[in-house]
Amino acid sequence: MSAKDSYAYGTHFEFSRIVLFRGATYSSSDTNNKTVLIDGAVEISNISLAGGGQNALFQRLTGKTSQSGTITIRLKSDNSKTKTITIEASGVASSN
Repeated sequence: MSAKDSYAYGTHFEFSRIVLFRGATYSSSDTNNKTVLIDGAVEISNISLAGGGQNALFQRLTGKTSQSGTITIRLKSDNSKTKTITIEASGVASSN
């Protein structure tokens, strides 16, 4: 939300990692990306964001997003054990 260096920021989701990126689009080769690897015992099993895709872009200053939706994380050894992260249009994220 702070619009560091006057950029909008976003989050790119993959099944084994999450990438924080700056700018309006995700580029896997951008050296400014911050990658968070997900613990090997879990995986992202479902990405359901408005408009489809794997990116949630947050507006400068307000933090709002047009890519609200849910991300489901599950335990690899027991697929019935899940957590759902909800991203609201306001940009607020929460989990169950």
